[in-house]
Order: sequence, then structure tokens, then C-alpha cells
Amino acid sequence: MDPGEPRRPGEPGQIAFAGSSYGAGQSLIIAAHDDRVKAVAAQSAWADLTRSLYENGTRHLAAFEALAALFGEDRLSDETRQIFEDFRANKNIKHMIDVGAIRSPISYVERLNARRVPVFLGTYWHETIFSVPAVVEFFNQLTGPRRLLVQIGDHGGDEILGFLGGWSRPTATTFRWLDHHLQGKDNGIDQDGNVHTEYMHNLFDLRKSNGWQSYVQPTRRFCLDQPRGGSTDGALASRPATGWTTTIQAGVDTPAHVAEQLVQTCVLERLGAPAIYDTATIVAHLFDVDPGRAKGKIITGAPYTLLNDREGEARAIDIQLQPADYRIAAGHQLALVIDTRDRLFGDATVDGSQVEFASPNGAASYLELPLADLPDAEQPPYSAGNSPE
Repeated sequence: MDPGEPRRPGEPGQIAFAGSSYGAGQSLIIAAHDDRVKAVAAQSAWADLTRSLYENGTRHLAAFEALAALFGEDRLSDETRQIFEDFRANKNIKHMIDVGAIRSPISYVERLNARRVPVFLGTYWHETIFSVPAVVEFFNQLTGPRRLLVQIGDHGGDEILGFLGGWSRPTATTFRWLDHHLQGKDNGIDQDGNVHTEYMHNLFDLRKSNGWQSYVQPTRRFCLDQPRGGSTDGALASRPATGWTTTIQAGVDTPAHVAEQLVQTCVLERLGAPAIYDTATIVAHLFDVDPGRAKGKIITGAPYTLLNDREGEARAIDIQLQPADYRIAAGHQLALVIDTRDRLFGDATVDGSQVEFASPNGAASYLELPLADLPDAEQPPYSAGNSPE
């Protein structure tokens, strides 16, 4: 606009917010606090800042440092600067959690529901910055018009094309969403399902469902069997295998990582080039393994930290893996791999210490996955997806 031209007043009934990454969360928070906002489109969305930076007692240091580098630290308030210092030093975490709740859209979902604000959320299966389970939980709590789009890749992987003037699915959906809910255009976006998903690694096929629960597959349980012959490798069994323990050396990083690099590695997945790992005696995450080539592709993973306030005491833990929609090829195998270090996360591991895993009598250790047979016309024959734990 020419600075000399008079400013034209906005139309109060046609105000919406659309944003990506930081702007996605801020758009949701603004809509929750300002009745003038009639719709929101949030790409590379986030819902819970605390769960994004501190998952299962584990600091997401790589994501934190990436965000800090992006926005800089020159103009931080004294409070925020102290939070940064405490997070890096792994202290006063409760204060960070309390502050994170104030700055999280999921804390204000009731306000959005009270006005039935139409909300479009976009995220990625291998999102390395923000928590995807938190986005799904937020989506499930919304009661107004809603849409969830989950794509192959990582943070900003597709909408960046839209920002550069090209076509991208999240940006095109944003325009259709705002056209319908802000201007009343009958473009059918309210009639083709609330959940739209790509599956790894086919970005041209879009699955549409009426809700997350109808999208989630039935679960199958695989019990962890005992490592044998001096190996740290066990099997995934169909029946409970109990009464065994095994020990690994802590503090040694393996070749397995959630992602080789933040954002860049999983953006390559959109180009059909997922990271390939050698399968040796490595531990961490859920892999799709081609036994003929001894190569594996990561499906999903998650960190979990046990502090030493109960050192030496056996504890049962549940780890919710990040959601994934993945087709497993005929002849391939699933491998659950556990290690004690990943470059993306801060850890509390003491080098040289040992971690013991067990499947005690009466309480078998297991992996539970949503799995479904695909129609004969689709190959490969199994689909592993949604929130395994």
C-alpha cells in the first residue's frame, strides 16, 4: 500500500489468522483470546510447548537450540533468559513447564470450542521440532469445524513451496479453509473428511477419514523375547515371554537416530530418499528392516528419561512413540531397537553405567502397534500407523 493512501478499515466479520511454525501456535492463542478472529489455519502446528521441548522427562535440546538460533537471544526478557539458562542446565524444569502451559494453545481449547472457531492443523509424521501426539490430542479436543493434515517429512517440509509461490497441499488447504469459513464459499472442504493423511513414502496418495478414531488401526501386541547366545538381540514374539533380563552398556551412541539432522533429513523423505541404516546390534526406535539387504528405515521413535532418584529399583514404563502411517513390504521385518543416547535429545545417562531390561513373570514386556491388512490391490500388505505405545 502506498503510504500516502488512506487506510481502509478492515471488515470485523472477516478476520482470520494463518501461520506456520511459531506463527501457527500464536494464531491459535490469539483466536482463543480475541472474539474477532473467525478462523485459523495453522501449518507445522504445535499445541503444547512443554511436550515439544520436554517429552517423557527428556529435553529436546536440538529443537530448543534450533528455535533459539532462529529467533536470537539478544532481546530476551530476564525471565525468559533465566528459563533458557535453566533448560540448558536441566534445572528448575517445573517453572519451565508452568510457563510453557501459559504459552500453549492446548491450554485454551475450551475458549476455541466456546465459539466453535474453525481450525485447520497441519503437521508431519517425522516432525522433529514440535510434539505430534500433542497436536493430535488438541485436534481431538476441538468441537468446532476442524481439519488435520499429516504429511510425509518434517517441519515446514511442504508449505515452504507455497510460501515461494508454488503449489503445496497445506497452503492450498489453507486458502480453501479460509474461503469457506471466512467468506462462505461452498467449496466442499467441509464434506471430505476431517483427517487427511499421506503415508510414508508416497506423497501422492491421500487418505481421508471422518476423525482420528476412525483412522486409527486395530492394535496387535508383540511380546519381547529373551536375547540368546550372548547377543543383545531378542525377538518379537506372539506369546508372552517372561522371566528374563538383559543388560546393555549406557552412554554409547549407536547409528540409530530419530533423524540425522533436524528438518533436513525428513524433508528428504518428501523427495523419496529416507535415511537408510545398517542393522547391526543397535538399539533405539522402531525400524522397517529388509533382511535380505540388512538395511532398515526408521518408522518412528521417542525418548524417555528415568532419573536416578530410584537407582537400582525396577520400574515399569510406557513409552508412546510418535505416530506414523507406514506400509510394510512383504518379507520385511519390524525391529524395536533401544539405545541410551540420541543426538537430538539431552540425556541423563552416566557414561559407563548399565541399564537392565526385563520381562518379569506375570508382567511381560511388549510392543503394541496399530496394524491392519491392506486390500489386495494395495501393496505392501501391512499398514503400521497412528499412536503406537
